Amino acid sequence: ATQAMPDGGRIRISTTEEGGDAYFSITDTGTGMPKEIQADIFESFLTHRPDGTGLGLSISKRILRSHHGNIELKESSPRGTTFRFWLPLG
Repeated sequence: ATQAMPDGGRIRISTTEEGGDAYFSITDTGTGMPKEIQADIFESFLTHRPDGTGLGLSISKRILRSHHGNIELKESSPRGTTFRFWLPLG
């Protein structure tokens, strides 16, 4: 999230419990993601940053799925981006 805010901004983290799962939302006030890359952001080695490896989101998704959870891009606009991930409780 901080990489999307080179001039600073805010990051909000919220949690909820629904149906036996713990949900976490991470929202930044960055510039958002271009629509043309949103469908592929969880692919390994896909990056649009000169210093990126394209592994962060794909590894995160793999770890969450190995624990019966998942991650999704909830929203992205010029005002910021929200990711949501969840894990089962218990």
